[in-house]
Amino acid sequence: MIAEVHQITMPTGVTTQSAEVNKVADEAAHAPGSEQLLTLVDASTGEGYVIHLWKDRASFDAFAERRQQLTKEAEGSGSKIDAPHFYEVTYRS
Repeated sequence: MIAEVHQITMPTGVTTQSAEVNKVADEAAHAPGSEQLLTLVDASTGEGYVIHLWKDRASFDAFAERRQQLTKEAEGSGSKIDAPHFYEVTYRS
C-alpha cells in the first residue's frame, strides 16, 4: 500500500471544502484501487493535507490522467494543491 500526500491551501476565508471540491475528492476516493482518502485542513489558515491511500502503485498510475483533470477542477475553485509525495504504508489499523 502507498500513501500519496499533497499539501493544500484553501482559498482565503474558506474554512470548509466547497461542494465542488468535495465532488472531486469523492470521485478520487472511489477510484479503482483507492483504499481511503483523508483531507485535513486547519480552519484558521486554510492550510492542510490530502492523504490518499492506494492499494499499489499500479492503481495510482492508472488514475493519473483523471487525477490531473480533477486537480485542475479543484484549483479552478481557488484551492492550491502541491505535487505529491509518496510513502510506503508500514502500519494501518
